[in-house]
Amino acid sequence: MDSKPRHGLCLDFVNAFEDQSWLTQSSSEAFERLVAWGVDSGAVEADEAEELRVTAKTDPDAVGRTVRRARGIHGLLDRIFTAIAESDRPGDCDLAAFNRAIARTLPHLQVVALDAGFSWFWQDGTHPPDRILWPVVRSAAELLISSESSRIRECASETCSWLFL
Repeated sequence: MDSKPRHGLCLDFVNAFEDQSWLTQSSSEAFERLVAWGVDSGAVEADEAEELRVTAKTDPDAVGRTVRRARGIHGLLDRIFTAIAESDRPGDCDLAAFNRAIARTLPHLQVVALDAGFSWFWQDGTHPPDRILWPVVRSAAELLISSESSRIRECASETCSWLFL
């Protein structure tokens, strides 16, 4: 269940993979790193992570596509949020690419009834490997349209490029 997006999740994603070493890892190694990050960050529950791992074993092509997509989303979010941290406007091409990522993600989000009210929930059923990216994209979209986007900053150290609120 994902009732409330954590705005910092997308920044955690950018920071967690900032070292670039995952760019040279095999798809299966990079995917496992993504899944481990997903559990540690709260993007997915442990049982969902196991489902993702099972799905990954049966569909290595989908894992490869997911890793390529994750690398693309990482670079995209890094450029968008760095521009904002530098009091600049993200490029139109980056915003267009991000809107395409949103369009791929949001069809998986649905409203469910709870005992008291309603909540957002990620679609039940199969666990495609790119499920790991859905909360990241949603978090980024929510952060961009929030008043908190003006608080995005980059670490002031010359040896650090982490982004934070």
